[in-house]
Amino acid sequence: MQVTRRTILASAAAAAPALPRSPGSANNRIRVGIAGVSGRGNSLMKSIHRLAAEDVEVAALCDVDASALAKRAAEFQQLTGKPVPTVPDMRRMLDDKSIDAVIHTTPTNWHSLGGLWTLQAGKDAYIEKPLALTLDEGERLVAATRKTNRIVQHGTQCRSGPEILEAMHLLREGVIGDIYLARGIGHKYRPGIGQLAPQAPPSTLNYDMWRGPAPMKPYSPNQVHYNWHWFWDTGNGEVGNLAVHSLDVMRMVLGLHEFPDRVQSMGGHLIFDDCKEAPNVQTSVFHYANRRVVLEHSVRSGYTNSEAGMGEQIAFTLGDRRDAHGLIFYGTEGYMVLPDYISYYTYLGRDRKAGPTRVGTRPPEANEPHLVNFFKAMRSRKKGDLNAEVEEGRRSAALCHYANIAYRTGRTLQIDSQSGQIQNDPEAAALGRREHRAPYQLPVI
Repeated sequence: MQVTRRTILASAAAAAPALPRSPGSANNRIRVGIAGVSGRGNSLMKSIHRLAAEDVEVAALCDVDASALAKRAAEFQQLTGKPVPTVPDMRRMLDDKSIDAVIHTTPTNWHSLGGLWTLQAGKDAYIEKPLALTLDEGERLVAATRKTNRIVQHGTQCRSGPEILEAMHLLREGVIGDIYLARGIGHKYRPGIGQLAPQAPPSTLNYDMWRGPAPMKPYSPNQVHYNWHWFWDTGNGEVGNLAVHSLDVMRMVLGLHEFPDRVQSMGGHLIFDDCKEAPNVQTSVFHYANRRVVLEHSVRSGYTNSEAGMGEQIAFTLGDRRDAHGLIFYGTEGYMVLPDYISYYTYLGRDRKAGPTRVGTRPPEANEPHLVNFFKAMRSRKKGDLNAEVEEGRRSAALCHYANIAYRTGRTLQIDSQSGQIQNDPEAAALGRREHRAPYQLPVI
């Protein structure tokens, strides 16, 4: 981005007024743009449509894939009965002064740049998980949020789930005693994707912009769309995809605002002979000396059992019930299983007698409570109203980055629990940042 544009956007951010506070005013309507319309973008678009009572609307859609953008715009018109503006470059959406916030559901390599551009434009942001591709980018997003005084929500929607909040209350009240271990499970069957097959990108895809800050590499159809998760230039593997939810809920329940002091991670690319760079079997351990608690997360992408009865307990499933994607909290008086992020089961004492239980009645991917929380904070202009404020997003994403860095170096990381900086290991610390390809360098705010 050129300095002239950065200067203009920075000035706009400084001069941008807060949303009007008068309830019922026509000017109090929140207009939202969505950057990245496949997957999560599509889900959030539909959720916002269902929130008409919150006086919000989707004002624009953006994607670098013209075919995906046209498809989503047609679906939007069928859903709402009216057309929606579409743009191939999010900067055009940011130029629209009538848009109040941008939801970023792009691949992770775009989260930091898209977020910073949004803050510069004087708009609020909802940034999907994980917050950023690297430790450094997460720090820069937090610093820019503080400087611009914007509202930034992290897309870990479990923090707004009523069932999760109820379970958190029980755990903090000591339903299972003192918690000494929290374990996250991310066991989903992920088939192999084959080897890279370099070829010309389709004419409908702006591949240069799709790669954005990442190094330019030849296009291969099995490296884009969802598969970008498995490559270090664009994603953070299954740890950044699934584990971030588990780790975020663990931190919230336990009130962990500090960083761990030690992190270990081991595993490998063991199941398929394909081009994925990230491991498909990985176990990571996060040690908190001052709190006498350990967090653990296990990734497994092959055929697997459900674990801890999760298959039988899942109220809603998006796949195979024999897989497992949930949490287990272990305490001195029992344990609690959260099999699908909308239900919980407790088992108490030596006999594992059934304790407080709640079975969810809504899909686990429901976005509405988290979006409502975001819009409430936009209107109040109080970051403390956010359930997943950008600093919480940064700290939960950091756990994913530590796990991957420990895995890639094969070493235990020593971490300053206050600053989050990796200690006494320059090679590991270097993996916490990256170079950004021109002209997609991160602006300084």
